[in-house]
Amino acid sequence: FRVCEGAYSLLFKPTTQQTGQTYTVCVNWEAGDAGPGPAPEARASTCVSITVVLPDPRFTDNNVGRAASFTRTFNVGCEDQIRISARDFAPDTPSCSMYPVIVEAVAEGSYPHYASGLPEGLMASDGSGIVGRAELVSAGPMTLSGDVEYSFKWRPARGHESSIPYRICFQARHPDLETGKVACVSVKVQKCKYCAQDGESLSNIAADLNTDWLHLYTANPTVRDPDHLPSGTVVNTGVLYEVREGDYLELLADKFFTSTTQILGVNPDVKLGVHLMEGYELCILPPVCGVECSHGL
Repeated sequence: FRVCEGAYSLLFKPTTQQTGQTYTVCVNWEAGDAGPGPAPEARASTCVSITVVLPDPRFTDNNVGRAASFTRTFNVGCEDQIRISARDFAPDTPSCSMYPVIVEAVAEGSYPHYASGLPEGLMASDGSGIVGRAELVSAGPMTLSGDVEYSFKWRPARGHESSIPYRICFQARHPDLETGKVACVSVKVQKCKYCAQDGESLSNIAADLNTDWLHLYTANPTVRDPDHLPSGTVVNTGVLYEVREGDYLELLADKFFTSTTQILGVNPDVKLGVHLMEGYELCILPPVCGVECSHGL
C-alpha cells in the first residue's frame, strides 16, 4: 500500500472450514512522495496473526452430561419431558457474536440403539397405529444469554417398560459442522405403573393386562371410583419383585399363582428361555380371584 492519508482496513470473513486455523497477514508500508522521483524515504512492514476460533458448544444445564448422574423415571401413558439447553463458549470478538448452536439426538452412545437416537414408537395393542414415539423439539428462540433450549418429550407406551434404563444421547454443534459435544440422559420406564387415559376405568386397564379388575382395585386404595378414572391417574398394576439367585420364570409363576405368559406380558424386556439376572426387576400381578393352589392350602 502507498499511504497518503487516512487508513486501510483488512476485511476477512472466514468460513466454517477455516475454523481453528491461524493466518499471518503482512502489510508493507512506504513513506515518500507519491510522484515519480527518488526511492521512498522509508519502508516498514507490519504483520498480524489472525486466528479463527473454533466453536465451543456446551450443554448449560444439569439434565445432561456429568451432572446428570441420576435416572429420571417415566410412567407408561404419561407424557414427561426433560429440558435441554446449550450455547457456544468460544471467545467473543468485537465484530461477531457467539456462534449459533443446535441440539439433536444421536445414536452414538444410546441404549437400546436406535438409528434416530430417540426411542421408537410401538404398535398400539388394538392395532390403531404407532404410539409412544419420543421427540426432541425446540423450546423457543435463543435467550438473551445465548442459550438455545430444547425439550425431550416422551409418552412411553406399553412395551417400553424396562428394568434397565434407557440412555438417550444428544449432540450440541454448530449448524455447519458435523460434530460437537455429546452428552446423555438416563430414563427408566417404570414397571407396574400406568397413567390412565381419558375415559378409562380399572376394568378397561385390567382387560388389557389380562387380569381381574379387583386385583387393580386392591392395589390402588386411593381410587374412589373404579369406573371413572381422572386422566393422568397413576395406577399401580402390580408389585415389583427383585430376582434372586436361582429364580426362573416357571418357579416365579408357581410361587405367585400366575403364569409365565402373564409375567412375560407385563415384562417386555424378559424373553422366554433367557436367564434371569439377579437383581433384575419384574412386575408381578398376583391374582385376587381364581387362585388354584398346587401345593395344598
